[in-house]
Amino acid sequence: MDYGAYTRKLGESLVRFLDEHPIRDVEVHFDPSRKQAGRIVSFWGDFSSATTLSRLDLAVVNIKEQRVLVLAEIEEEGARPKAIIGDVCSLLFADKIRIKSRDYDFSDAVFLFGIKTKERGRSLSKARNLERRILEAIRPEFLRGVALRFVYATDRLELISRLRDHVVRTVTSPDNSAAG
Repeated sequence: MDYGAYTRKLGESLVRFLDEHPIRDVEVHFDPSRKQAGRIVSFWGDFSSATTLSRLDLAVVNIKEQRVLVLAEIEEEGARPKAIIGDVCSLLFADKIRIKSRDYDFSDAVFLFGIKTKERGRSLSKARNLERRILEAIRPEFLRGVALRFVYATDRLELISRLRDHVVRTVTSPDNSAAG
């Protein structure tokens, strides 16, 4: 299995979209292989190995304003609750996102969790229950305007298509924000 293959498809699709529909100062960054350690990294305080929290799969940024429009974590093989909770916590504790040695603010961004679920069994209901619990447990002020969006599909290509639609809606909204 080529882990990250569909995340790469999403990133490449968004790059093509921006080539065809240029949006001023907007860039897509993705690193599904995680081979380029530290490419999209959440951290707090001053950036160092002691303050990094997690690496993310995809980010869409406004380079002029130095802010993140969309962050995405994509679970192509489904997600254990521990992994989802860890991703949420890294967002809550982070101050900034670093991409290629440049720091970005991510308040008012959209944070997408793309989760492939099984066609049968309890994986979808378990993921939806966890989503509800997370959204109930987190006080809005901790999110600093970040919109958490969970996206589910039983097929990887459908998951990537749904995530792409969310990203395109956000970056083409008038203010490029979570409200779009």
